[in-house]
Amino acid sequence: MKHDLEQSSYILTNLLDNPCLYGSPSIDMLSFTIPFSENATKSLYRLQQIRTADRQYKLKQLTNDEVGSHKYRKCITATFSNGAFSIYLFGLNERQNRVRVQFNPNTVGLANAIAVFNDIRQMVGKSDYDMCISNSKVTRVDYTLDIPNLAFEHLIVDYAYRTTFESFIDDVSCLYSGFQYGAGNGCPVKFYDKAFEQGGMFNGYSQYTRLEKLHKPNARGRKSMFRLSELHTQKYAFQGVTFYDPLILDGMPKSVFELIRREGIGKAVYLLTDNNRRILERKMCKYKLQASTDFKKQLIKRYQEKLYELQNLIATPHRFADEKVECA
Repeated sequence: MKHDLEQSSYILTNLLDNPCLYGSPSIDMLSFTIPFSENATKSLYRLQQIRTADRQYKLKQLTNDEVGSHKYRKCITATFSNGAFSIYLFGLNERQNRVRVQFNPNTVGLANAIAVFNDIRQMVGKSDYDMCISNSKVTRVDYTLDIPNLAFEHLIVDYAYRTTFESFIDDVSCLYSGFQYGAGNGCPVKFYDKAFEQGGMFNGYSQYTRLEKLHKPNARGRKSMFRLSELHTQKYAFQGVTFYDPLILDGMPKSVFELIRREGIGKAVYLLTDNNRRILERKMCKYKLQASTDFKKQLIKRYQEKLYELQNLIATPHRFADEKVECA
């Protein structure tokens, strides 16, 4: 147990110095609305005519429950080997944002995304596409930081902002698989066992921890909304997250650890009895980790690079059509 904690301590400590060497930052989801005209939106039905070895499109009329959730009436989907590219049509606000596009660059792949955006551009017309894309508004960005070889159960963190805490317990196995802060405000930050989620293995690792921030600008209010053309200027680096050295778990009573799992370490310290509270408070002071200045700088830079790449291929997919593009 002590050896495993020391290994996790080494990984996490180094990650907070060099997140791009000891971790893998990526953009895991992007969604934005496009203010196409009604006729241009209708023209997207013709995507169903495309039948190639790489892709084909299927139209779905959304149910009332789905309309209530997505705020759109119909959806055209292109499904690829690891992910789906969704094009939602005719939003409930009929004058604005008639189309919403949503895809995961990591699973769909950049080459497939380029092909889809080229198809959309061909259907609505090049001039209409170019004009409307420049006025598109981003509705969701998922920032992820993967940590290979880090055992998820060794990840102990706190969150600076006053918000809700939720622990994830698998219904079948009753195993602890993750937790999140901030579900109520629509922009939660999640921490979970990616290998467990994928059936025990992910990218060749049996231990694989993921940090994920789901950012919805519209959930933050009008001032936080931004256009697709401003995508590359956004800054995020898991601010507000406090990390603790996994060695904080060494010698910790099981009951204390279980309380941290259920309530989060910030609340757990106040729920404990006097003796256990003093022990945990001392441990929190001793094992609190400080991220280096490079941690924030590296993450912001890497995320901006990936967002800039996405912004360019969306705005000008025809320029990338004949190039070989790696997955994000």
